[in-house]
Amino acid sequence: MERLRKEGAREKALCEGPSSLSAVEALALLLGTGSVREDVFALSRRLLFRFVSAGNLLSQSYPSLRRAKIGAVQAFRILAAGRLSEVSASSAELLLRTEEDLSRFPALDPFPKTEVLEACFLTSEGRFLYRTLYSSGSIERVLLPLSLVQREALKAGAAKVVLGHTHPSGSLSPSPEDERTLALARKKLSYSRIEVPFGFVRTRDGVKAFLPR
Repeated sequence: MERLRKEGAREKALCEGPSSLSAVEALALLLGTGSVREDVFALSRRLLFRFVSAGNLLSQSYPSLRRAKIGAVQAFRILAAGRLSEVSASSAELLLRTEEDLSRFPALDPFPKTEVLEACFLTSEGRFLYRTLYSSGSIERVLLPLSLVQREALKAGAAKVVLGHTHPSGSLSPSPEDERTLALARKKLSYSRIEVPFGFVRTRDGVKAFLPR
């Protein structure tokens, strides 16, 4: 029965969005399992009764959660969710409109030894949705999979895509090939009404935006 209810909650979230879940359903999916004494939904109801609100539950310490008679793994899941909530609340909305905005997007760690392609998908207002790494290759040449970028943008409902890649050589200057590739991307994605406002080059020490000449 517990498994069927969890599957029902997952299906509800998938079809109607996470906002359709009740606090009990959302917490049950976060906890994953109950115990031999109570199923995960009973456990969720008990925790929400004990701590009154989801926000207060997420702010509890490990000892406090363990005193509520839940397992260590479940307690750490709640602690991790609380930490993510704190980070989210303290972070401004991510926008990617200018070179200065790029500084808020950290590079891969460790920094790759070969060139890696990066596509940032944005709304029409420049709000950041997510980014994807597509491929890596030799320092001399990397082929940009524009068709993959185009399909991903359409799937995400992105109106803009900012394209960049790493320069392991340390040079922040875009090469003629960089500029040609960006111009080609602008042309190809424009057929799907997707804008490519600028490209960027990233090194270990910085990032620089550029436009095709």
